[in-house]
Amino acid sequence: MRLWTIQTKAAWDYLQKHGVLRASRKHQSEDWPLAYKWMTDQLSKRVGPPPSNGMIPLWGWYQCRGQSRKRPDLRFWRFRTNPPGKYTLIECDLPDEHVVLSDYDAWHIILNEGFVSVTDDDDDEYYAGCRQYELTPTPELAEELNRTLYGSWERVIDMEALTEPGYYAMDRKSIQACFWEIKQDQIKSAKPFTSVGR
Repeated sequence: MRLWTIQTKAAWDYLQKHGVLRASRKHQSEDWPLAYKWMTDQLSKRVGPPPSNGMIPLWGWYQCRGQSRKRPDLRFWRFRTNPPGKYTLIECDLPDEHVVLSDYDAWHIILNEGFVSVTDDDDDEYYAGCRQYELTPTPELAEELNRTLYGSWERVIDMEALTEPGYYAMDRKSIQACFWEIKQDQIKSAKPFTSVGR
């Protein structure tokens, strides 16, 4: 599977020196811990455990702006990558079974701990349960709501259900990729660039 990932110059230098790039918790944003833990758990469940303890996923793009613009456009990303500094766009080829793909736009619902609905009925049913919990909170109802919420998050990975009109069609989606590592022999190209930030 052809992917692209934007990494710091330090990460690129490390990959060249050591032959492999992996991420640890110190590389992860402290924002949205529940969402990032959920995605780490999904990678473990769907791909297998990380090669070593304490690892978190590396992130990249399978399809940055639809099928016609899979590769990230650095004319755009040099203004979006923070903090400002030196980065490398790495193009790599990973085995399909080592990657979890997800809908980038729908991922933001998870970041906000929201319910990923497919229909208005989905929304109505889930939020009716939330209103019921506010009136008469019980552990059983809380457990059921959590199960429903986290179950809805699976749709971000199983993207076939997330179609128009509420979501982009597959050929127009921005699709992100998570994986445990990049090895030097998987690299196809590397393009250094300087980010000026937002």
